[in-house]
Amino acid sequence: MDKKNRHKIIKEVILSNEISSQEALLNILTDKGIDITQATLSRDIKELKIVKVPSVSGN
Repeated sequence: MDKKNRHKIIKEVILSNEISSQEALLNILTDKGIDITQATLSRDIKELKIVKVPSVSGN
């Protein structure tokens, strides 16, 4: 899978789920059949300028 498609899927997952951690995001992506390492996900998060913010529930 190329980076552009991977970034698109990461954005879709984040917009449609409440993600509590990078590990949770990694698990969702691997459950969807995306072969991605923690290091690659970390780089993708940086490139996409994703930041963690408190949810409505405060988590």
